[in-house]
Formats: sequence, C-alpha cells, structure tokens
Amino acid sequence: MNKQERVRNSLFRKAVDKFPVFMSATPQFMKAALGARGNTVTPANSWRYCVDLDLDVVQVGHPSFYPVRVLELTPGARYTDAWGRSHVITSFYDEFCAPFPLRPAGRLDIGAVKKRWESYVFPDLCDPAWLAGIDEIARCNEKLDDPLSIWGVINGPFEPSWQLVSDAWTEFFILARRDLDLAKDILRRVTDYCIAAGKAMIEHGANAIRIGDDYALNEGLMCAPKVWHDLIYPVHMRLVKGLKQAGGDGFAVILHSDGNITEILSWLADGGIDAINPIQPDALDFETVVETIGHRLAVTGAFDLRYFLEPWSATVQAGLEKETRRLFGIIDAFNCNGTRTGFCIGPTHQVQPGSYVSTFEAWVRIVHERNKKKIGKHS
Repeated sequence: MNKQERVRNSLFRKAVDKFPVFMSATPQFMKAALGARGNTVTPANSWRYCVDLDLDVVQVGHPSFYPVRVLELTPGARYTDAWGRSHVITSFYDEFCAPFPLRPAGRLDIGAVKKRWESYVFPDLCDPAWLAGIDEIARCNEKLDDPLSIWGVINGPFEPSWQLVSDAWTEFFILARRDLDLAKDILRRVTDYCIAAGKAMIEHGANAIRIGDDYALNEGLMCAPKVWHDLIYPVHMRLVKGLKQAGGDGFAVILHSDGNITEILSWLADGGIDAINPIQPDALDFETVVETIGHRLAVTGAFDLRYFLEPWSATVQAGLEKETRRLFGIIDAFNCNGTRTGFCIGPTHQVQPGSYVSTFEAWVRIVHERNKKKIGKHS
C-alpha cells in the first residue's frame, strides 16, 4: 500500500497496513529542525523534512489565510495582510489587532461595519503567490516513487469572518444579534472565497483539504449549539460540499477545530466531513471521541505535543512510547469490535516554538517502530 492510498483509506475508515503519520509545525520549530540540517524554511525544504522522516503527509497552507511573518519581523512589528487585517508580531505568533477591515478602532458600530462591507474587496485569488508553495511541493512530490499525500490547508467561514471585525470572536456574535442579515452575508461571501481557494489548491495538487475553523474552547462551544447550527453550520456544509464537488469521488475533507466540540460531532458527520482534527487533550478524551463518533468520522492528530517541550531523556522516551501505545491500542480495540474508524497519527496542533527537535524526531521513530507490527494486518 503506498502513502496516498494509506492516507485515503484511513480518512475513509478503510483497512490500512499501518497508521499514516503526519506533522504540522510552527515556523519557529521548522527553522530549528531545518537549521540543524543547514537548510532554511521553504516549502521544498519542509517537504524534504517530511520525506526524510518517512511521513505519509505534507501539509501546505493557503497564504492568504495564513500570512505568518513571524520569522521575518521582530516582536512588536506590524503589517497588514491581503484581507486588510492588521497583525502585530509577538514572541510566538502573529496576533490580530486594530484597525480591522470592517471596523476602525473603537466601539462596534454596525452602521460603519455595513458601509465598509458594501465596498469590501477580497484578496485576489488569481495572485500566483497564493499557490507558489503547493506548486513547489507538488513538483518535488511527483518525482518520488511513493509520493506523500498533500493536504491543502484553508480557513473555514467563521474565523475570517470575525477577524474582519475584531480580534475577538465574541464581537461577531454581538454583530449577529444586532444585524443577523449582515452577519450571514459576511459568512456567505467568506464561504465563497474559501471554496474558490480550496478549489485552486485541489487543481494544483492537493489530495485532501483540511479546513481550519475553531468552534470551541476547552470548556465547550463558543456559542450555544442552536446558534452554531443556525448561523455557522449552513455555510460549513456548503464549503464541504463545494470542496468535494471540486475534488471528485474519493476526495477527503478534514475539519480542524480546537476545543470541546462534543455537542456538534453528529452535525459535523452529517455535514459531510470525513475526519476531525485534533483530539485536543484537556478538551476531548480520545477514547470517548472514538467510541462516540469513530464509526462515522476518522480521527487525525491526538498526540499531545507538550511531550516535545521536554529535552530527550530516557524518562521522556518512556512517556512517548506509553502514549503512542495507548493511542494505537484505542484504535485497535475499536476496530476489533465489528466497527471501524480511521486514524492518522500526528501532533494535536502545530509543534510549538521551544519544542525539542530531538524529542520530536524520537517520537516519529517510535511511531514507525509501533507501525512495523501492523504491516500485513488490518488495523
């Protein structure tokens, strides 16, 4: 079974010879990982790192959604992205800040937001810069005898919508309460852009699309389930349908949402996605999620990336092995009970700044060793 078949089977909850392995990482971690090899952070070098680790997946984001410039600028520096969103560089990330495209600094003025929205212009999807990264990776990937599965990463409708208005998602719900039609129109047009961006990534080589759209905090949803169902779910479903139509038969769509999304898992499955990511420790229990929805959705991620914040030692090694064994065991037990789910193992989120490259790479080796025991068996 080659890598792309293995990943596709896992995402569609079919038998595999072993569990696919993937990673996503912050720019700072990639700089440290690649720097140790004398390389800079480029799409091709990041892809090569995945190949060298014998991963099954390489992920590439659409830069209009993810214009991260933390490696270029110093903390405190500001810039404006193609959406018109303002960013300030902090120690670890780019943070959104005022002024916002639909709202200047100050209180939330619905009239002002509506006026700006009437003349708002989205990023130019014809800009070749948005697809340069996936083109570079696809060119490299097609030269392999066993190419990696390419996951194109885009935003879902909710995050860009509230980021046009504020650095706090709560204000978008305030806007929706005061002018529901305006909120729905923003979500609708943002969804149109997301679909078009996802289609472009598919046309340029994406084998699956991962939608990034956080819907919850550790304690639960960001809003009442009914509000989510009535306001966000319709555009979420339309995005998934549009991506699947563009990808054709057997094209997988993955949803990344942080937090405790237990209350909407069934709706998400009904809405057409194939897999969820991540199963975030302290928000969701992996075994409970698998037992609850594993028969309808594959699971991706799930390995607690906090393990990588410790330097490698024999004690850390034992912890890595124990947690990997636990995750594999939960999936194996579920799949032996007359049901089947799929599992792509990877860190729960992007591997964070300050993570130890040696610890992360030790974990990858552990996963490969565990996977050797699965070859020739149905997982």
